[in-house]
Amino acid sequence: MTRRLGGSAFACQWGQSVRFSGELLAHVLRHPEQRFATDVHTMNEIYVLNGLKTPPNMAGTADFGQSHYLDPLARRAKVLTPATCDAVLINPLNVERTPSFAGLVAGRLGPQQYATVPEYRPICRFAPLLRSLPWAVRRPAARVHQFKSG
Repeated sequence: MTRRLGGSAFACQWGQSVRFSGELLAHVLRHPEQRFATDVHTMNEIYVLNGLKTPPNMAGTADFGQSHYLDPLARRAKVLTPATCDAVLINPLNVERTPSFAGLVAGRLGPQQYATVPEYRPICRFAPLLRSLPWAVRRPAARVHQFKSG
């Protein structure tokens, strides 16, 4: 019983993470002129969602080795600079699993270009005043930020 509940909880969170990545993929595809960087987990999810092809305007980061990427040809930026990256994709469920990526972009996120709509717990749909409480958000917003030099 415990195994079944634990597996369901993992699948639910993974499913939410993939939904974020799908929304971020749509943004990446709408902006082929921009170069995006993201964490290894979001990069792998986007690779699968995009039919086992990494969009040409995306790069992972070098905080994980090439073997961690599902796409053997995935481009990885050794150093994130404005010369190599225009914007950063933030999938909050994946970034919390990747502290090394969070460290790479800390203090280097510029203005927000895009954000998904956060999803609130069901009770908050009927009582909007509860949305300011820490437990109210079921699924936080994924974001795209301009990258700024540090």
